[in-house]
Amino acid sequence: MAHSCRSAQSKFCLDLVPHEIDKYLTIAEVSPIINESDYVITGARTIARLLRLPAPYPYPADELDALSGSLAENFPESITWFLRAGERDIEEAVVAQAGQLRERYPTGYLQTARKKGFGDRLAARELSDALARQLQSTRNPPNSQRHGH
Repeated sequence: MAHSCRSAQSKFCLDLVPHEIDKYLTIAEVSPIINESDYVITGARTIARLLRLPAPYPYPADELDALSGSLAENFPESITWFLRAGERDIEEAVVAQAGQLRERYPTGYLQTARKKGFGDRLAARELSDALARQLQSTRNPPNSQRHGH
């Protein structure tokens, strides 16, 4: 699937579920699809367990930077990671790439009355924002200069 997306010049997103995937698959079995992904959505504890790293509940916010570094060491730095952490493994989200935390924000999960489908709505919003940023950067590259008359 990821190969088909790439050949069609599309992006591929992997939502790494079930959250206890480490009970069924090893990192060696999951790595090929992760390596082909442009975006990966996962709980911090889920990917930490796959990498055999400590994965306490709730996953501490101050450990997300170290986890981001581990992701950069184990996977292509081109992958954008949407990591979930905190209470119920979804209270807080971070966007990480190339070992750096790019964004950190509360998800609003604990405050919402609409819990059903919340993760899917959050993922859709995050991907929409990421694709919009990418589109904007292709229209206005950072090194481009506007020439006026």
